[in-house]
Amino acid sequence: MKISVVVPTLNSIEDVKECVASIKKQSIECTVIVVANGTTDGTQRYLSHEYPDVVVLSYLKPLGFAGAVNAGILYSIKEGAKYIALLNNDAIADKKWLSELVDAMESHPKAGIITSKILHMNENKYDSTGEYYTTWLLPYPRGRNVKDKGQYDTPENIVSGSGGASIYRSELFRQVGLFDEDFFAYYEDVDISLRAHHAGWDVRYQPTAVVRHKIGGTSERIKGFTTLQTMKNLPLLYIKNVPARILLISFWKFNLAYCLFFARSITRLQGRYALIGWLQFLLLAPDKLLERRKILSTSKLSSDEFRALLV
Repeated sequence: MKISVVVPTLNSIEDVKECVASIKKQSIECTVIVVANGTTDGTQRYLSHEYPDVVVLSYLKPLGFAGAVNAGILYSIKEGAKYIALLNNDAIADKKWLSELVDAMESHPKAGIITSKILHMNENKYDSTGEYYTTWLLPYPRGRNVKDKGQYDTPENIVSGSGGASIYRSELFRQVGLFDEDFFAYYEDVDISLRAHHAGWDVRYQPTAVVRHKIGGTSERIKGFTTLQTMKNLPLLYIKNVPARILLISFWKFNLAYCLFFARSITRLQGRYALIGWLQFLLLAPDKLLERRKILSTSKLSSDEFRALLV
């Protein structure tokens, strides 16, 4: 059984050193694929010297999270991987992280995605135990910044896995497609999870698969990045995946939240980035409406079943 772990990176060599070291210590064998997109900090040279068996895919321009992991996923599928795990470059995996995810996959044949318990790097607090999708049609990490007291220690079906530390069946990608590269970064993991639900797959959480994560390690270095991507991707996620009945009911709530986010961006002197994100959404919207038709026309979920996913 072939298993790949894909690590996207952008000029974060110190993080990559720790991340790859934790993968090489896993209790089961895997192929490590580091996707260096726009990386110029010596990551490729370091890996070729310290870990010559690590596959390094290098690209001149940043591909975003979605583009980078897609490159690793395509390589993995070509090499015959059954399961493909994704791990953020600023995350460190426990020794049994990968084996716990693989065992959970083997035990749940309907699961297309299984996500991990992601903790803060230096605190006993959750970063994510998967993602919620709220009745306001806004995604949010389950348990974020809450102290770990065992309240998320039960394996269960959830709405969405976190792209920062999840495992995927190759078969899922063949059925629903890869990550949507128009998202670039943020919410592309929720998008593919919702597409998985529409296609009839389960998405699960496995609490015994543990990683620790430095939150915002890459995105915080780029001014306005989070604001721009959020303003672009929230409505893309909404119009692609939400059934018409729920879309109409939630329209006012979503737009109120969206306008409030825009206003907050202005108060934080990031109004320009918010405006650019909104304009990029408008340019992408026609294509996403066509994708919506394809996703929903073959969906195995009723409107009521989709609503049951929301919190």
